[in-house]
Amino acid sequence: MIYFLNIFITIILSILSLTFLNNIALFNVTPILPLFYVTSLTYFRKGFEPILLSVLAGLIYDFFSATPFGFYLILFLAIASLVRIFYQEGMKEMTLIGYFSFVSFGLLAMFLGQVAVLFFGDVAFKPLSLLVPFVKTFFVNMLWALLLYFAIIWYFEKVKVLENKLKLR
Repeated sequence: MIYFLNIFITIILSILSLTFLNNIALFNVTPILPLFYVTSLTYFRKGFEPILLSVLAGLIYDFFSATPFGFYLILFLAIASLVRIFYQEGMKEMTLIGYFSFVSFGLLAMFLGQVAVLFFGDVAFKPLSLLVPFVKTFFVNMLWALLLYFAIIWYFEKVKVLENKLKLR
């Protein structure tokens, strides 16, 4: 049951980021909500569920983005894999610093990947001209990550309670 709920939340956050939040973007920057959710899901959940949901979120983003297909898939898989490597499965609590470090790493990886796509795509550009948009994107996404941190912590506390109730049956 919780697997289906996590799939539903991943799909809703992906669609919300790609559609509705484009209309109310702060400083013309749309947050990448699935990145925040996949990071915390990988931190709290065991097994292959977080990896599969990062693939789902990456595919949804790839279908509706202008980047080469597979860019967001690789990005979300890399973040989920790094969280899985650096932290053991099924942690009970997530610190704000740990959460911010992986979200900021994900945003930095996204920026470097976009620069690499532009560089190898034979597009004439100056890499330093992308620095200001990256800084705006970084700070707006970190603000959204802070706002969602508390909702994510609350959600996973409720999931733990629900799982414990289901185990007692």
